[in-house]
Amino acid sequence: VVAAVKLHDGRGGTICTPLPANDLVAQTRAVLASTAVGAIKLGALGNRANLDAVVTVLRDCRDVPVVLRAGALCRGDTRDEELLDGIASLLCPRLTVLVTRSADARLLAPEADSGAAAAQQLMSYGCEYVLLSGTDDTAAPLVNRWYGHKQHIESFRWQRLPGRFCGAGSTLAAAAAALLAHGVDAFTAVHEAQQYTFEALCAASSSWAQ
Repeated sequence: VVAAVKLHDGRGGTICTPLPANDLVAQTRAVLASTAVGAIKLGALGNRANLDAVVTVLRDCRDVPVVLRAGALCRGDTRDEELLDGIASLLCPRLTVLVTRSADARLLAPEADSGAAAAQQLMSYGCEYVLLSGTDDTAAPLVNRWYGHKQHIESFRWQRLPGRFCGAGSTLAAAAAALLAHGVDAFTAVHEAQQYTFEALCAASSSWAQ
């Protein structure tokens, strides 16, 4: 389902053009009416109207796992406070897994003084699990931290690859959603999704080097 069209200029600039909320709802209901949906992955919605539309649709999918890649919603040329507030108050209570960088987590939980504190705050908003990505840290190895049940559960360490990648977090979130749709538990889904993403980035690094 297309919620917004994004244009990347290759230098870090992004233009995001949201589709009308009514179109988003129509697309989503068409999918739900035509096939069994095992999981939902959310990315760039574009604006608060589309977020509200998604929240409305999710009320009809109460037993379906939902994965959100927060970065696509949090980052932009201007900070959309209304959108951020909506994620925290309306969307977090419906999330099975939230995948987010530390910086984006703190945008969603501005009262938190660290990524770990933000993860705790996001769980208090209603997120079942939070995967706090270490991609915005420069340390090696890269460490992703898994939170659930109001506590830090596990840390995953990965080799930090050279170069810059666009869409790694979205790939991870989509892979986790696909595994959840097949009935895999959240911890295993996120672990295997990280492995899949790492192998995809290794392949990209190899192709780039050649």
